[in-house]
Amino acid sequence: RSLSKMGRKRIGLATSQEWGERLHHRLEAGMSWHNAFVARNPVTPYVHPRPGLNFVEHESFHAWLRKEKPDAVIVETVDYSPIRSVVSALPRKQRPLVVTMDWPNPYAQAGVDQRVEQVGAAAINLISGVMIRGELGPAQVPSTTMIDGVWVNGLA
Repeated sequence: RSLSKMGRKRIGLATSQEWGERLHHRLEAGMSWHNAFVARNPVTPYVHPRPGLNFVEHESFHAWLRKEKPDAVIVETVDYSPIRSVVSALPRKQRPLVVTMDWPNPYAQAGVDQRVEQVGAAAINLISGVMIRGELGPAQVPSTTMIDGVWVNGLA
């Protein structure tokens, strides 16, 4: 939504197949929703079979960028240098905005701050509550605690 508000129309996703599985395909699902209900000219995601967060291959990523021509790419990786190398090799007008789901990142121009300090504080509160109540073993009723991330425009 934030990228659309910034005027970005062709939003792409670059990830590994394994990372998608670890996240239960939530990023891919979000892009599918965007492509079905928002995008007029959707971008096919770049999903690489290499496991982990260092999945970008120069040749295949460059070919994907040239074919799909996204004006923004949501990417999650440990090493952003291959992404920066490939993006900077493109003509300036064809370079997409690089967006991270783990802001701040020196190689991304915008992204989501997952507010890790608040996530840690919530985890401590949950654990201390379990300890105070003397609970042992797995939870009788599993639950999920969400800390909403916040969009950061960064250099965009």
